[in-house]
Amino acid sequence: MKTAQLTRWKWILGVVIGAFLIYMGIRTWTKYSTGEPVTTSDLISIPILLMALMQLITWGLDSKAQRDEMGRQISAKSANISYYMMVVALFLLWIVDRIVFVRKDDLGNVTLFFALCLSLVLQPVVEFFLARRYK
Repeated sequence: MKTAQLTRWKWILGVVIGAFLIYMGIRTWTKYSTGEPVTTSDLISIPILLMALMQLITWGLDSKAQRDEMGRQISAKSANISYYMMVVALFLLWIVDRIVFVRKDDLGNVTLFFALCLSLVLQPVVEFFLARRYK
C-alpha cells in the first residue's frame, strides 16, 4: 500500500513539474516570437525544471535509494562522466563563440549562458541513464 501511494505521488509530482516545464517552454518561445524581451529567469527556469524532473524520474521520492551504496556509485560515476562531457561541451561552445557570436547581445555572452544551463541539466540526465543500466 505504501509503495503504491509513493508511486502515485511520484506520478502526480512528475506531471506537475512536466506541465510547468512545458508552460515555461511555450511562454519563453511565445515571448521570443512576439519580440518581447526574454529574461534570464525565463531561460534559467527551463533547465531547473528539467533537472528536477530528471531527479524525480531517476530517484523518485525515496531518498534512501540515492544514499545507499548503489546510489552513491551511480552518482559518482555520473559526476565523473558529466564532468568530462562538460569540459568538451564548454570547449566546443567557446570555439563557436569565438567564430559565430562576435557581437554582444542583451544577455551578454549567450554561449556561456547556454553552458550554465547545460551544466544544470547534464548530471541528472547522466544519472538517469546510469540508474536505468543498474535496474
